Amino acid sequence: METLSKHCSMRFYYFLNGWSAGDLEVGTLDQGDKDPVNTLKISGSQGSAWQEGEIHIGERGLFRPVFTATTDDTDYNAIAIDDISFLACPVQLLCSERHADWNCGVPQCINRRRVCDFRQDCFDQSDEANCGDCDFQFSICGWENEGRDDDFDWIRHAGSTWSSGTGPSVDHTWGNSSGGFLYMEASAPRSPGDIAILDSPYFHSSGPDCALSFWYHMFGASVDKLEVQVSHSQERIWASNYDVIWSAQGDHNDTWLRGYVNIGARHAFRVHLVGYVGVSYDGDIAVDDIEFLNCAGSGLVGEADCDFEFGNCGYDHQEYTELLDWVVIQASSGGWEAPDTDHSSESYKGHYMYLESAYNLKNDTSALFEGPWITTSSPTCSLVFYYHLTGRNIGSLSVMLTEVGSNTTTSVWSVTGVNATVGLWDKALVHIGQRSLFRVEFEAAVLAGYDGDIAIDDLEWSPGCGLQKLCGEKEYSCKDPQCIPSFLECNFYNDCSSDENMCAHCDFGNSGMGMCGWQPEIANTWYDPYWQLTDDFYMKIETGSDSYSYNPARMVSPTLHYSAKTCKMFFKYQVYSGFIEFKMLFPNGTSTSLVRKTSGYNLGTWPNETVSIGAHDMFRIEVTGSSQYSWYGLTAIDDVTFMDCDIGPEAPVKITTAPSDASVPPYVDVMFNCSATGNPPPVIEWRYNGRMLPDDKRFKILDDGLLLENADVTDNGVYTCVAESQSSSDRASASLTVDASMCDFEAGTCNWLDWQGNDDFNWTIGSGPTESGGTGPDTDHTFGTGAGHYLYTETSPPVAKGHTAVIESMWYVPVGRSLSTTLTFWYHMYGATTGSLELTMVDQSTNATSLWKKTGNQGNQWIQGTAVVTGSSFKLQFKATAGNGRLGDMALDDFQFSPKVMPSCRYSQYTCEESGKCIAPDKVCDFNSDCALSTDEMRCGTCDFEEHVTCGWNQVADDKLDWGRRRGNQASYSSGPREDATTGTGEGHYMYLDGWGNGYQGAVAKLRSPTFPMSGYNCQLQMAYHMRGSSVGSLAVEVQAEGGGQVVFKRTGEQPDGWQRVNITIGALTNFNVTLWGEVGKRWTSDAVAVDDMKFVNCAPGPWDYVRITDAPADTTLREGENIVLPCSFRGIPPPTVAWTKNGGPLPSYAQALLNGTLIISDASTYDSGRYECTVSNAYYTSTAAASVTVTGSPGNCDFEQGLCNFRDRLDEVDFFWERGSGSTGSWGTGPENDHTIGNLV
Repeated sequence: METLSKHCSMRFYYFLNGWSAGDLEVGTLDQGDKDPVNTLKISGSQGSAWQEGEIHIGERGLFRPVFTATTDDTDYNAIAIDDISFLACPVQLLCSERHADWNCGVPQCINRRRVCDFRQDCFDQSDEANCGDCDFQFSICGWENEGRDDDFDWIRHAGSTWSSGTGPSVDHTWGNSSGGFLYMEASAPRSPGDIAILDSPYFHSSGPDCALSFWYHMFGASVDKLEVQVSHSQERIWASNYDVIWSAQGDHNDTWLRGYVNIGARHAFRVHLVGYVGVSYDGDIAVDDIEFLNCAGSGLVGEADCDFEFGNCGYDHQEYTELLDWVVIQASSGGWEAPDTDHSSESYKGHYMYLESAYNLKNDTSALFEGPWITTSSPTCSLVFYYHLTGRNIGSLSVMLTEVGSNTTTSVWSVTGVNATVGLWDKALVHIGQRSLFRVEFEAAVLAGYDGDIAIDDLEWSPGCGLQKLCGEKEYSCKDPQCIPSFLECNFYNDCSSDENMCAHCDFGNSGMGMCGWQPEIANTWYDPYWQLTDDFYMKIETGSDSYSYNPARMVSPTLHYSAKTCKMFFKYQVYSGFIEFKMLFPNGTSTSLVRKTSGYNLGTWPNETVSIGAHDMFRIEVTGSSQYSWYGLTAIDDVTFMDCDIGPEAPVKITTAPSDASVPPYVDVMFNCSATGNPPPVIEWRYNGRMLPDDKRFKILDDGLLLENADVTDNGVYTCVAESQSSSDRASASLTVDASMCDFEAGTCNWLDWQGNDDFNWTIGSGPTESGGTGPDTDHTFGTGAGHYLYTETSPPVAKGHTAVIESMWYVPVGRSLSTTLTFWYHMYGATTGSLELTMVDQSTNATSLWKKTGNQGNQWIQGTAVVTGSSFKLQFKATAGNGRLGDMALDDFQFSPKVMPSCRYSQYTCEESGKCIAPDKVCDFNSDCALSTDEMRCGTCDFEEHVTCGWNQVADDKLDWGRRRGNQASYSSGPREDATTGTGEGHYMYLDGWGNGYQGAVAKLRSPTFPMSGYNCQLQMAYHMRGSSVGSLAVEVQAEGGGQVVFKRTGEQPDGWQRVNITIGALTNFNVTLWGEVGKRWTSDAVAVDDMKFVNCAPGPWDYVRITDAPADTTLREGENIVLPCSFRGIPPPTVAWTKNGGPLPSYAQALLNGTLIISDASTYDSGRYECTVSNAYYTSTAAASVTVTGSPGNCDFEQGLCNFRDRLDEVDFFWERGSGSTGSWGTGPENDHTIGNLV
């Protein structure tokens, strides 16, 4: 592997425990070096717990991690490692290609299928080093204890076993007590019938002469049985898919005996040694000196070999003479005449290349599939494959060669149905010889009828061919020949002569392309309908039975790539009875219906249809249909054409709009823009400090840009736009600095808010001149222009002398060790009647200290002010006091703290204004006072509209009028209140809507409350309203909750004179708000509507309330090493508890379920993928929510759950080997009891 990050480090967990634990040395080995560097040495017992270790790697070329263990000769030591991960560095594995993904002990990459294939492909022979041959002196050589389908483990041991009268006292290899062997201990706690299973490595194939030789020892009065089993899968699953090929039973005396059994030619298999416990303790069984003999087989791992398990391996460029089509299918989905199993694994789950003759209507109809362009350098080169012919209508199967530069095709092998072994897999051997660039073609011809199926499997070129493919694994082999990237195939653009031939654009035979890549779903029974290519060159639905003809038939196109926005699909159809439907299928499993056509009785005519496809990266077209009356109905399509879909030739990705660095005050929104060009069109993703974006709802992707809402200081870092297509990529980064120490008022008030105390008027964001001439600034200070913004007070009437306006900051804490900071600001005090401006500090004890003050006219200029602030936590207030006249506007701009300060609470928390206490956001407006002076409930709808202005009620932007705050009789002449409802005087305030002469007759004004998280069952809104006058409109109260909106109160027309009071039932709701609807009357002299004394009563939830999950977990995908964070916040009374499960069972021991419901799993591994469900309950109610988590593996990381992850033993200068284990080790008093990843015993 290699890494380009200078910050790269490797973290691991180790276990050293025992009387003589030894040493663990961890380092890295550079290419060409013999000794590791960057080593960390850990010596002696470290206790009975897993410990964390880390080494620095830095920017490196090709290297590999090395773990070296050193122990003495005693049994009382064990060294273990687990959970290796790479931090702050994207590691690039040397061997990461699909077909060269296994790393030899030297810098060499081979196909993983060449490991344990009984052939030595690595220069250092490491691919066969742990493949079952074993004398058990230093390790168990790739064998593993089963761990799931058995009861206990085999143990590597030397000398006599623990029980007398049973087991060997010496090994077979050396014949002494120092030699190692493997045995199963039959003593307690074992019970009769318990089994221990030892699994071999996974072998991909073996030759016909393959045999297993081993030595076994079965001594003791209660010895039961030893079996050798073979299974054809990666795992031995629940004792149902294995064969017993050898067994021995009973006492065979105190001697080593040889076992020998033929394995033969097999594909994809494992060998299992199974020992059974007898009736008592004296039943130990041992094995030693295991050896696989003469096992080198086909392997099917050459560049052009193919077993069709993972696709067609490049054997896919089909040409059609008429009506047939080769497809890769699973054996279980073939037709009646298809092979029941493939040849590779002899399993119904296996795959092969298949030709279904049921669609053929003519004699001697043929179909062709072609291999990739290759060269061979050996005169003895040959091709072996297996074929299967079934049915009386078989014609022939031929192999032909086409060489570049030659206009002829040469037949080199053929077989007919007459001389084939019908119904069985037959082997074919084709001599190829030495040839320049050529391709192999397989052509099948069948006779008329339905029973003439042909299948092909396991194409293998002889090892000495010297074969080379013209095109790589990620390239498409054109007919020309030339190579293009594989993603350019079927992209609606001719990148070479053949890449668009089999891409669903089709006339179904007239052009010689047959079905053009369309794949009909094969009928599993004789009565199932299916799409058939007719000899009149169109596709129709055929079925064999009226009674089942309602079933739909299905066919799908090849995968299509990169359509343009203008892309459309044209087709012709007939539906005499039944239907046709076209859908788009997407890789994520979703689909979109394009069009559906039903019976039109248009037999003999071909209507046409054009549907929009639009821009998509990857999709398939599915056509389903039925024919209601099979014998004389017709459902058919023809002439499928894609128009205006091509996006043009390939072009590299280039970022055209890059994000810009941003430095902002806290709690403002930040937008990073990014756009890119390229062909194929690139996909844009965002990274934060090199990793995926945090799971935070404040991050939103808008038109490929990144919007971060309410940014705070924890969001500081580097944001990277990554634009990537399948062929190229580009990236651009920008830094974000959120600084609470500055504010220029360009993006808002930076959380400086109007004081909720007893002041008289407000501070406002302004730009350009203020409303009154002869006072206030004409420009801001930041830019010196009329477009820049500042904070100011307007002292025009109704503001009077002595009236005050106070604005206060959030609570701050100093950054660093100093408790002092200096605030620099710019102020503007211009006008003949300017009053005073004062800066005050408030500490956590609510003590107020004046820091700075100016009085009177200071001239038409911006002046710098400074004040020293001292305290561990504080907030600031600017108080403007009006002078004797309107020419007294005051303004502020460009605040800056030095040294810096930061907010005392995060953006997600609410700061109690009187004390700086931080509380959770769902505690605000919850009808309970959590702050000392109830400031968390001060802007929550309960309001007399006196001191606190509107108390959180806000104008709604989508209406035409606004509610106004008034006092006395300031409304229409003939309507509206003359006093408020609270004080009963003309000095009291209320909210009103005046329709007099406003030109908006019938218009609506809306006033909306804040959102309340939850209310109790008895919750009510008390309100006073005033609707006097003959042309008054209407007043309504709407409650909008999670389930929708409901009008809970409405009055229309004139009501009795004076203030009327009403109690409106709200009830128990969650996440709701209340909206006041005021409608102006229909006349231009419409009378006023007014409201006052809004009060929410009995709304605090209790004494019990519904349990509700307020922030449910969502499906997420993340990389290995990142943290899983699943929210499950909740509400309910009595307070509920939360419990989490994974896949219906308990959580792993290292998962953290916080009291607030959040589940955290740090440094996630692939094992942590699964379905997580949280259950919230109290004595009365229960609520659940679930999410699926997918953890993808990171290159280089390893938790040893699925294997060794390309870690392997060094074969030079070692005395013993590492083993992968689970549960406790074989020595008492040493080694871990469980792994570190999941903490489980198995």
